Amino acid sequence: FPVTILPRQKVDDRINAARVIIPRCWFDIDKCVRGLTSLRNYQKQWDAKNKIFSSLPKHDWASHGADAFGHLAQGVREDKQVPKNLPRRAISTYDIFNK
Repeated sequence: FPVTILPRQKVDDRINAARVIIPRCWFDIDKCVRGLTSLRNYQKQWDAKNKIFSSLPKHDWASHGADAFGHLAQGVREDKQVPKNLPRRAISTYDIFNK
């Protein structure tokens, strides 16, 4: 496969790209435990001095997996050759956000 280096983009753009693509993803519950746990635990940095959340995400163990997924989401391009009868949204009883 050819490798494409994405241009540097804003953190918010990466997070939004992940939000857009995640409803269309299928996850193997057994093989993706660490990645799904990272996505669940990705959060904003708390600014104790001002008592508000920062606009930047907290850099911890969860940020690595969540950032990787966000970079994947930014690099995915729609394949115009996808058959029209495939579902556009993954159907699953597993909700990674526990809603």
